[in-house]
Amino acid sequence: MLIKANKVENRMKSDWILIILSIIVGIVLTLIVVFSGIELNRRYKEKDCMKNKTEVGEYVRTKNGVIDKVDALYGMIENTVHLENLKWFDIKNIVKHSKQLTDLIEDKDIVGIELSEEFVEKKDKKKLIQIGDIYTKETLQKDIDNGIVTRILTILSYNQYMANCYKVGGEDE
Repeated sequence: MLIKANKVENRMKSDWILIILSIIVGIVLTLIVVFSGIELNRRYKEKDCMKNKTEVGEYVRTKNGVIDKVDALYGMIENTVHLENLKWFDIKNIVKHSKQLTDLIEDKDIVGIELSEEFVEKKDKKKLIQIGDIYTKETLQKDIDNGIVTRILTILSYNQYMANCYKVGGEDE
């Protein structure tokens, strides 16, 4: 009878060991699946980022004319970038991106520039220009390259201007 009790007790111990081993194997398999999923997700994001080619440090122009700088890629939400002034932003709404701010300027945009003191008096150093027929993007880039314009201070896109300006005399005028 004592031998039979020992066999039952040993069988119960081995059953518990099997249960514990099964739980450990289940946990390990779950961790493998989770971490391989994270790795696949990271690779997908890198691949998607390469397709769009938007990088940290680049300037972007959005559909509604906002110009901002990317300071992080992809947060918790797929296909987003973090912009300095807009927080997280969907990349579908980005129409242009470039490391050069001048590449994002379009006709009718209003650009605040700083002129070199070699060419103007100190009080006239800051100017607003509208990109268009008289002062083009190419002229602006040429003036930057030649040192006439020392830096771009601000850019107000035409979209932003139209969305925020007060129309005197009503809508039709």
